Amino acid sequence: MGDLDGVTIAFDLDNTLLDPTGERYAAVTSEFLSKCDLGLSAALVCDAYERVRRWGPILARLGFGNPLHDRGHVDGLAALTLLFATKDDLLSGLGDFVAKRQAFIATLDELDDVARGTRRGSPQERLAAERALR
Repeated sequence: MGDLDGVTIAFDLDNTLLDPTGERYAAVTSEFLSKCDLGLSAALVCDAYERVRRWGPILARLGFGNPLHDRGHVDGLAALTLLFATKDDLLSGLGDFVAKRQAFIATLDELDDVARGTRRGSPQERLAAERALR
């Protein structure tokens, strides 16, 4: 291995290096919301999207993009629309999915609660939570 004196390696765990001011996040979400009226007030859209972002680790485990770390990611915006939109034109092609949305939201909340247990407590408690999550 060569001499690494003076080499710095940085890990951007929360994308603050890529978007330190949140400008990219604001631009993407603003553009999305300007083109797609979800039928929610600004406060409700904000609350719903923050909830989707909180589910980021769960969505990532399910194979989707993690909106917590990749703010404005299409998977997070799709989850926001599918789970929280109230506009009939957005919901018309979803069939019986709309009737099941509350169950999906409850499941994501439950998985999020279990996932939090994988990061807290004793090693045995974290392992038990990881097994439950799987």
